[in-house]
Amino acid sequence: MGGLTWIAAVLGQIASRDGRKATMNVDDSNDHRMGVGVGVGVGTIDGGDRADRVGVVADPVMEWEGGSAQEFWGGQSSTPCGSSSNGWRSPAAASDLESAGAHYRSNGGGTCALPIFAATAKSRISPRILTQDERVKSEVERVRKTTRAIHPQDGRLCIWRSFLLIPLWYSVVCIPFAVGFLDKIDWQFAVYDSVFDSLFIADMVLTFFVAVKDEKTRELLTDRSQIAIRYITSVRFWLDLLSSIPWEGIFCLCKGGKPVTGGVVIAIIRVLALLRLYRAPEVFDTWTQMENDVRFNYAIVRVSRLFAVVMLTAHMAGCGFHLLVLVKSEHDRENTWIVQAIPNYAEQPTRFKYLCSIYWAILTLSSIGYGDFLPSNSEERIFAALYAIISMFMLSYALGSMTDLLVKGRNTLELHNKLGELRAFAAQEKLPYDVEQQLRGELITTCRTAKEKRHILDDFPRHVRVSVVRHLYQAAVDGSELFKNCSELFKAQVAAHLQPEFFRVDCVVLMQGDVTGDMYLVLDGCLIREAKSSTGRRDPVAMLHPGDIFGKVAMLCNVPQTLTVRTLSPCRLLRIDKESFLRLLHAYPTDSRQVLSNLLERMTARSPGEEVAGDNRRLAVEITSLIARHDEEITTALCKAASRGDVLFLQEHLRAVYSPDVANYDGRTPMHLAAASGNEACVKLLIKEGASVHVVDSFGHTPLFEAVTRNHRGTIRVLREKGATLTLPYPGNTLCEAVGSGNLVYLENLLENGADASALDYGGRTALHVACSSCQLPAVRLLLKHGARLDICDFDGRTPYDVALRCGDQQVVQALKAHGMECDQR
Repeated sequence: MGGLTWIAAVLGQIASRDGRKATMNVDDSNDHRMGVGVGVGVGTIDGGDRADRVGVVADPVMEWEGGSAQEFWGGQSSTPCGSSSNGWRSPAAASDLESAGAHYRSNGGGTCALPIFAATAKSRISPRILTQDERVKSEVERVRKTTRAIHPQDGRLCIWRSFLLIPLWYSVVCIPFAVGFLDKIDWQFAVYDSVFDSLFIADMVLTFFVAVKDEKTRELLTDRSQIAIRYITSVRFWLDLLSSIPWEGIFCLCKGGKPVTGGVVIAIIRVLALLRLYRAPEVFDTWTQMENDVRFNYAIVRVSRLFAVVMLTAHMAGCGFHLLVLVKSEHDRENTWIVQAIPNYAEQPTRFKYLCSIYWAILTLSSIGYGDFLPSNSEERIFAALYAIISMFMLSYALGSMTDLLVKGRNTLELHNKLGELRAFAAQEKLPYDVEQQLRGELITTCRTAKEKRHILDDFPRHVRVSVVRHLYQAAVDGSELFKNCSELFKAQVAAHLQPEFFRVDCVVLMQGDVTGDMYLVLDGCLIREAKSSTGRRDPVAMLHPGDIFGKVAMLCNVPQTLTVRTLSPCRLLRIDKESFLRLLHAYPTDSRQVLSNLLERMTARSPGEEVAGDNRRLAVEITSLIARHDEEITTALCKAASRGDVLFLQEHLRAVYSPDVANYDGRTPMHLAAASGNEACVKLLIKEGASVHVVDSFGHTPLFEAVTRNHRGTIRVLREKGATLTLPYPGNTLCEAVGSGNLVYLENLLENGADASALDYGGRTALHVACSSCQLPAVRLLLKHGARLDICDFDGRTPYDVALRCGDQQVVQALKAHGMECDQR
């Protein structure tokens, strides 16, 4: 009866798991602006997700304000579909859902499970898995429909394995008994044994269809040929084969159905039957499931499991003790343990013999021993010594288990105890049922979180921990819209900083108005975003599904949470704190701008309602200013790097701007500052990245002018090779200032790079006028060499020659005359 109880418990768990409903959603091809929000308890269902998505949850049962299910689906009612009280944004919602194949169940009174969609080829419905159980169910259905294999967690297979516990218990208990106490084979026992053997043969055949997981690739193998090869080449196949063939039935048929006593063949048959005991640990899997089920008393389940282990050990040892007597001949049995204690042993019934054997085995296991049974030959002494060693380990296991049970050191036992204390507290304080269930859910969620064995990674080096975390969460980060078009290195760093958190149903993750800066990525489950209206009611705004991120606006814009986020199903979220994320954005400026751009695109693309749309517009302005500040900061950083010649910084951060010609508040680009500093490598890098050599700053200066002013010959050469020209807003003034300062190198650079030697300043003078008036013979010769004209008069009507005569410098006069004669000869 105990075995049947355990089987019933397993079947109940299977039925409860298979009874859960899957959560579905409408594909993005739907054009209707509608959504479904769900409130647990007395809540509302409202629309407001993106314009092309509908999310629905089928389990648990939800409630809404608005009346019956007919009203909700837009039937003949006082509140038609599309009214604001029910929250639908489109009157065509109900017809679209009905045409897609939706159905629902209602229990009246305004309480109804949300629609469960049946996916068809014509509908635009696709499953969206929210929980671990639903993911497993979807995988089971996929394997069932697309392959000829059976998923290991298929409900039908679980029922079969649960039913197989009956012959398994028979094998664990009866086979050792038959080996130890039955010295003959009769047809009645052979029939029973053959029936159970046929069940194990059926399980062998079924194993050829059960998919297995490859240990190296972690993939589920569904190809039947590979499954068969792996099974046949395993030790398990040969153990199953040798122990499942009905040897006793075959041997009994060969003897014409007559009982057969003794013999080597019977011993071999019994030894082959013992091979099935390798499956004995499967018997205790039911206890493991019951220990983790809060519906069962943990102490009772734990003690019953310990009792079963001890009794099975003693049972097998007792059968072994009697087997040592059974293998002796009639003459040699006088010198055995049981005959020495009971002279009329042969006349005693089998149950008396079994009682004596199990009595001796239990006393030996408990390390007591009264001395009424003692080993009498060498074989018995050897077996008793080995069993004493095993008994020592079993006694240690029993004492350790009882100690663990008494000191309450395990998380599972602690959960059971806390649940018991919670029930007592709720009864004493007369707490409402929904409050008690809420506290109960919190305790169970805490227990599940404690079972996460991520602390094991703490003993490994950081690079090993990071690689494991990336493997777990990289796919979730890659699929998020916030990190679209970001670099793989940045997304890998984000995945390495994620921390898993678990939330139960109807749990508020973020509250509207909170100033916490954490950001969450949905890994499993379904959540809803709600806005608090002026009347105090929570109005659903949008649904959140796996891959969505929330809390990002408050983190990046330094504003309080704009919406409340609440769970609709058990959720597994990935959290990243504000400090870590901002540090990553600072380290990866290119990806930082891309994240802000993705966020801005997301904010401007969705408009769930007028009030929320206004919030979105306000936040979009804030995000736009953030992008502007980011561009300003990166531009300043690039200009500083170009000025100091930091080529590596430029290489890493140039992708962070939309153009390498970004300018600071003076209109100066990194090319201007690199040229001014003479950083030839930076100039070449900027040119390679597409920077223009003709860009002009707010003062009208080009990069070539900056290099010329500071006499950077190498930079000048690089710029001239790329076609750079010397653009001067006031060329005459510039040349006159160069002559006036006596900087001949500056003057020469200007003239060699295209400055007009005859350009006029604000007084109508040329640089040659200034050179003649200051008697600078080298400047005069340099200007004449580059084509300065002698016939230009200033505002006073004087030519450079007139100015030279007035100054009285004969060398300058002679130089002008010589140049004039050369011009005349030409």
